[in-house]
This record gives sequence, C-alpha cells and structure tokens, in this order.
Amino acid sequence: MRGRYLSVQLTVDGCQSTLPSGKRAEFPRDYNGAAVPGNFQVRAGGDLAFPAELKVVNNKLSAIYIREENKARGGQLILAGAQSPCDQMRLGAPVYFYLSEHAKSPLPLAAGAELWIEVTVPPKGPPRPLQLAFKQNGVWEPLVFE
Repeated sequence: MRGRYLSVQLTVDGCQSTLPSGKRAEFPRDYNGAAVPGNFQVRAGGDLAFPAELKVVNNKLSAIYIREENKARGGQLILAGAQSPCDQMRLGAPVYFYLSEHAKSPLPLAAGAELWIEVTVPPKGPPRPLQLAFKQNGVWEPLVFE
C-alpha cells in the first residue's frame, strides 16, 4: 500500500482527574485568596506526565489519573505543560491517520480553521482514528478521501 500517515497529537480533558500531586494543581481564587469553583491549571515548575485511563465524558476525550502502580502500565501517558489549563492536556503518543497515495493533504489549514479527528476509545490501548473533519466558524465539514 502506498500512502502516508498524518500524525495527530490529541488534546485530552483532565479536569475530572486528580494530578499525581495536588501541589501541582492551581485553582482559581477570589480577591481574598479563597478557592472558587472552576477548572484548575498546572502550576509552574516544569511539565507533568502521568498515566491515565481514557474515557469519553460528555463527548470529550477525558483522562483519569491511575493511582495504582500495577494498573498504570495499562494506561496512556498524559502530558501537561506548566501553566496549561486542565482541559488542554495532551496524549503522550500521537494517533496516526492513514492517507492514501493520491489523497489531498488537509494541511496547511486555512486561517481560522481547525482540524479535528474522530476516534474510538477501546477499553485498553490508544484511541483509534475514524475520520477527519474541518471546523471553521462553528461549521463541521467531514473530509472525504478517495
């Protein structure tokens, strides 16, 4: 088979998760310094990596930290940059989408366009790609390759 692979780095929502150390989470605070409801972000002090189980929650790919060391080997590596919001964590390994030899590449993107990938999330292992789509001005356009 001739063709090429598009390597896609997935963003995951880690807001429903805990971090390996609670000291690495920074929560929004009011003017008195008291914590208020809202999503956390990773404190400065370097990037953070932890094993997580992937689940779909409210149509979002979510990462839940795996505490037990013996179960961590079956999880996926999640990366969180310092000062990054909890809903902008990344899956450590990319997902590869196959493009046939004559298919037009979806890259580069037009200004304001986003490339989205639909995946299936198996009980174990990494997400598996299904299809690509453009999103621009709130409108979805699935990409069809021949």
